[in-house]
Amino acid sequence: MEKRKNLYWTPCAAPCIDLMLEDFEKKLALHKDTIAKGRRLTTYIYSRTSLIFLLQQYTKGRDLVRSGYYLNPQIQYSPNFKVEYDVKKRLYDCLDILVVDPALIIIIDSQLEDFKNKAKFFSTDVVKNALKTKTPSQWWDSYGDEHPELQKFTIRVLSLTCSSSGCECNWSAFEMINF
Repeated sequence: MEKRKNLYWTPCAAPCIDLMLEDFEKKLALHKDTIAKGRRLTTYIYSRTSLIFLLQQYTKGRDLVRSGYYLNPQIQYSPNFKVEYDVKKRLYDCLDILVVDPALIIIIDSQLEDFKNKAKFFSTDVVKNALKTKTPSQWWDSYGDEHPELQKFTIRVLSLTCSSSGCECNWSAFEMINF
């Protein structure tokens, strides 16, 4: 992070667990099918918004696979949402790193109040109903226009890869290319 000042990085246990599961899969034939089915199931569920809502309904709002995002309207506007200090702190750390202009940070911080309080366009039924049908990035793209600075920042943050393990296959492919 010292070399790349505008890169936001947080440590994640997911790659370590992923490597452990890969070892189980490769070295213990008994687990190979189970792990493959689990991966397919997880990918299937998390690529469909309606299934995420069913999962949250039957788990009483707990997300069993990955942590909720502060800027994700599906999570922020859920009745059980309670912000934790660490999550909020990391949001502002991310804001500080990804947005270089202090004046722009003030604007985004101000616009966050409307989002948190469901104010202005965020309070309409159309916007609330779309939580069930759109991904968080689609939702922000559709309804964040009244807050363009927050909209741009949020889409950028929600589009970040949450773990490096998902990119490993790309790096393997790039190793073969000579620049």
